[in-house]
Amino acid sequence: GAGQRCDLPGAGQGREFVIGTLVNYVHALGSWLTDWTVDQATSIWPQSEQTLRVVYAKLGEPSSRKRWLVACLWKNLQEIQAWAGRGALDEEPERFRIPETALT
Repeated sequence: GAGQRCDLPGAGQGREFVIGTLVNYVHALGSWLTDWTVDQATSIWPQSEQTLRVVYAKLGEPSSRKRWLVACLWKNLQEIQAWAGRGALDEEPERFRIPETALT
């Protein structure tokens, strides 16, 4: 049904790459919204260090407009793969949880 997780047949390396990339971007965007440093965010999910550095460099200093756009992207990236499974985002949700104040 809609909104429910289901496993896809043939889950292989390509799928693992997509899920790994998704996790890294969700973590990087959430960390930026939370005002964590790259080092703080890397300590939570070391696999995302390269993505964190690129995302932080591209986003630069926060503004209200950037924060709104990043929050929308962060939310959509989390939801877009929910039906197919999101790897570590599903397996360790507490690790990637950001404070609600980061979204305001």
